[in-house]
This record gives sequence, structure tokens and C-alpha cells, in this order.
Amino acid sequence: MDLPKLRGRLQEITCNGNIDGHPLAIEALGLKSPHTIRLVNFADPALPSNCFVWALDLCCELAHWVSTWNLPELFAGSKFVQELIPYLTPVPKSGVTEGDLVVYFEEKMPTHAGSINESKVISKWGRGHIYQHDQLEVPSSYGNDIRFYCKPPGSMVAMRFVRYVQNHPDYSLIQKEFEEKFGHIFNR
Repeated sequence: MDLPKLRGRLQEITCNGNIDGHPLAIEALGLKSPHTIRLVNFADPALPSNCFVWALDLCCELAHWVSTWNLPELFAGSKFVQELIPYLTPVPKSGVTEGDLVVYFEEKMPTHAGSINESKVISKWGRGHIYQHDQLEVPSSYGNDIRFYCKPPGSMVAMRFVRYVQNHPDYSLIQKEFEEKFGHIFNR
């Protein structure tokens, strides 16, 4: 298998805005470039999220509400995960077990995340669908640096995200509504 070619083609497919067409395109790609990628679940358009929200079990309602404000860097993306990393427990590759968190990096910046399942990775590709795949059977933009962590409790991730939101320079623009809607999370 020509992994760089496969990853480049996956990059092209996933950059295509027709998310519904991704599974068939990935399946067809297997005829030219054999791979182990398989669709696990279709994206739920009612709950838009990204790989980080999905892999970290971050409250979708919280993450979605914050992202609708369209403020710079105020969403559960790479910058949030970069700030979360120091609170995660690293796992050496030789000690990875079922359910551990997988984080991909490009130039020290988190780009993608998933979880270990039966020695494969399950991850949500952007706003698209959820796939099971080998570690490097991902779009090329996800990077080559892969690190493993114990999966943190969802409550800890939610608290860290709340702090991330509260420390954002534009927090004052959403503070009142945010605290009315999600104030119950602050008291955990």
C-alpha cells in the first residue's frame, strides 16, 4: 500500500464539501489503494461536532452553542486541545489499551483525535462521518505525530472547556447568556 498516496487521496475526498458522498468515495478508493477504513456511523446533522468533541465526549450542546458565536478560536478545536493536553495522562505506545485517546499532531499542534478500539482507531473526520481505521489511514492534513493518552472523564473535559471559554478575550460578549445556559457546569 502506498500510504502517502492513500492519505493524499483521503485529504482530497474529505475536503470535498459533499459529506454524504465521502463513504462511497472512500470505499471506491479501496479498489485502487487497498485500506482497512470502514464506516462506523453516519454524521448526525442535528448534532454538528468535530473529532475533538466526539473523541473527548465533550457535551455536544455546550460545544455547539459556543461555536455558533463564531468568535476567533472560541470552539472546541486545536487550540482548546492544546491547552487540555497538560491535564491528560500520556500512555506509551506499548501500553495503549481499549478506549485510550489518540491525538494526531502537525508541528506540535493537535489536528485530529479518536479512540482505540480493537487495536484500530475510531474517529470522526471533521464534521463528517465516524470511521474505523489503522493509525495512519487518515487524511494527510492530520499529521504524522501520534500520541496516546488515558481518556479523561467527560466532566473534566467540560470543566476545562468552560475555563477555556471563560479565559477567551471575547468572553464578555457571551458571558451573560453563557452563564445562564451553562452555569450549572461551573459548580461541579
